[in-house]
Amino acid sequence: GLDARVRGTLVHDTFRFFWEAIQSQERLLALSESELSAAIEAAIDKAIERAAREREQTLKGLFREIESQRLTTLLRQWLEVEKRRAPFSLQMAERKTVLRFGGLELHGYIDRVDTLANGSSVIIDYKTGQPRTKDWQGDPPDEPQLPAYATGREPPLPVSALLFAALKPGRDFGFKGLAADEGIAPKVEVTEGWDAQLDAWKTTLDKLAGDFRRGDARVDPREFPRTCDHCGLQALCRVHEQGIAPVESDAENGDD
Repeated sequence: GLDARVRGTLVHDTFRFFWEAIQSQERLLALSESELSAAIEAAIDKAIERAAREREQTLKGLFREIESQRLTTLLRQWLEVEKRRAPFSLQMAERKTVLRFGGLELHGYIDRVDTLANGSSVIIDYKTGQPRTKDWQGDPPDEPQLPAYATGREPPLPVSALLFAALKPGRDFGFKGLAADEGIAPKVEVTEGWDAQLDAWKTTLDKLAGDFRRGDARVDPREFPRTCDHCGLQALCRVHEQGIAPVESDAENGDD
């Protein structure tokens, strides 16, 4: 079988190859049913062929057919969401990028960037799990990846939205994120003071990078003990010497 990482890569590659071929929402809307089916099939075949280089014994025969059906269903459902967005064209897909914060040079990998009609950019991250935009907030944020993509490039992108593409079937299927204006994507929250939010993210990430460069190694978990759950360095850490009070769990705060 395929582990979660390979299945996730298949989804990323399928979406990438589809949009590299189609390029825009306008072109998507203009496709006939036969053209759409052909474009989906071509993208999936290309993604599976790429994965089969490392999983040749798995991705063949009936197993390959089942995986192809899964990807077809997912992509078709997702394209219905894309059709309800503001008009866009593909700017880049699965592209390496260089980010700079506080004197550090970091290397990232952006799933996708679209260009809107006004020339601004929408940064999209595909997620097959349950993404949470609240993880972008706080000092430091738990998940700074998309805020970093929005604020760390040189020259900076004129970004108008950060979006998770939540691909797990169910009630949360669709876009989740923050946007500067209404209508960029269905059900996406508009953030008042968008430019101020971008500046705040940049300031926070510059400080984190600067602290790292200076060797600031103080024991300061954001949400003890939850932050420490997956650390793996407990034998070396001094956190229990600090007298830090535990935070309440999400369940206790009423989150699902």
